[in-house]
Amino acid sequence: MTTLDLPVIDIGRALDLLAAAVKERGEYFVYSSSVGSARTCRYSVRGGRPCLVGHALSLAHVGDNALDALGDRSVRELYGQARLPVKLTLGALVVLDAAQRAQDRAYAWGDALDYASGVADKFLDLLPDSVFEALSRCAASDWDLRLHA
Repeated sequence: MTTLDLPVIDIGRALDLLAAAVKERGEYFVYSSSVGSARTCRYSVRGGRPCLVGHALSLAHVGDNALDALGDRSVRELYGQARLPVKLTLGALVVLDAAQRAQDRAYAWGDALDYASGVADKFLDLLPDSVFEALSRCAASDWDLRLHA
């Protein structure tokens, strides 16, 4: 599979996947996987329970073999090395990284989701309103085309 064939996860989808993972596992669940004093993220169920980002990626239909191949690297590191089995928008990366960092600081998954949502708000605040206006016009234009097709 080439990078062109990889599914894309944007900021909204990343938040939805994290929310679904929290709903399945429970908002008070605290992930625990450490090697020595360092916390690690196991993405696949084969190593026990997956971390929050691993669980979210599995909900995006990323298979166990692809998740196993991620090892215990951070999502930010994997993104930088182009080793993720999905394409992430920058917003999705920011959100998943925030959730992972919160989890690694022993936040319950519900709190990690709240933290990631706050980071998403701050990220979106960096974008000028004109971006949202342009997207809104594109969406309205697409809707108009579908109505007249």
